[in-house]
Amino acid sequence: MSALGLLALSGCGSSNNVVPLEFTGTSKAVGAGKAMTYVSLAADNKPSAIAVRLTDGALNGLATTAPFGVEYELDIAAVGPDSGLPFDHVVLDWNPQGHEPAGIYDTPHFDIHFYTISDSEQAAIAPGSVTAAAAPPANMVPAGYFPPPGKLVDSLVPGMGVHYTSPSTSEEFQGKPFRRTLIYGFANAKLAFVEPMITRAFLQSKTNDSGTFTVPDAVAKPGYYPTRWSVRHNADSSIDIILDQFVKR
Repeated sequence: MSALGLLALSGCGSSNNVVPLEFTGTSKAVGAGKAMTYVSLAADNKPSAIAVRLTDGALNGLATTAPFGVEYELDIAAVGPDSGLPFDHVVLDWNPQGHEPAGIYDTPHFDIHFYTISDSEQAAIAPGSVTAAAAPPANMVPAGYFPPPGKLVDSLVPGMGVHYTSPSTSEEFQGKPFRRTLIYGFANAKLAFVEPMITRAFLQSKTNDSGTFTVPDAVAKPGYYPTRWSVRHNADSSIDIILDQFVKR
């Protein structure tokens, strides 16, 4: 883990243009490139962004057949308790054949889970667990987000939780092809992860994009929660999938 940037002042003693501290986690080989997380802190030590960076080549050389996807766990650099980030680790999933529901998410894409729970809590989410599938209190569910129809226990994904989507703001539920979306996951009646899902085709299009999303009114783990996701293509051909514009909960 290393700091990528240092707080710096530019221009004849001026205090303007402060460059935020940026810390990166350990990189993992993905395809013909690498993936890593980074965290940016503002001058007041509060988070300004948390992101996954895919280096040039990461979209190539990926598995083409993997029924349950390929999982890459990424650590988050230690940035100190004062930052207030609620995230514990990140899991990048490559799904070469997509996944259910059929006709919506069954196209090659990445799931990027920013987990608010620990590795051990995540691993303990067992198939068919009624406790793990328990519904969270209404004020812990972001406005406009809903679980799949039917019993929650039937929608529980082992090692993840129940995925809540926003049908009114996600274009894939409005007759358009899936390109990118934002999902919330719950387990044991609390938020387990925030998940951007993005197709490889969209990332290959080199389109910079962003969107806002709602956050819960209440959380089990106090901290700074993002309200915006972005996809940014950099000059070195790396790609950043960013969560930022934090609010305190």
